[in-house]
Amino acid sequence: MEDLKGLNGLKLRYIKDTATHINELAIQMEWAFRNQDALKLNNQEKEEFFSKMVKEMEKSAEYLKNYIEV
Repeated sequence: MEDLKGLNGLKLRYIKDTATHINELAIQMEWAFRNQDALKLNNQEKEEFFSKMVKEMEKSAEYLKNYIEV
């Protein structure tokens, strides 16, 4: 595939995969938020879980930003 302003098939696949990963994290966070009572986690465990998810999402968003820079 011809490069278009720094984009190529591999880079586009990385962009798509990273965006999919971010979406999956958001779905997991939403599920955990909606089901937090059923999970029977204490407040510290909840805080650690959501903090970890946010950090992972931020890291993935940074990767995405780097991939889309042309």
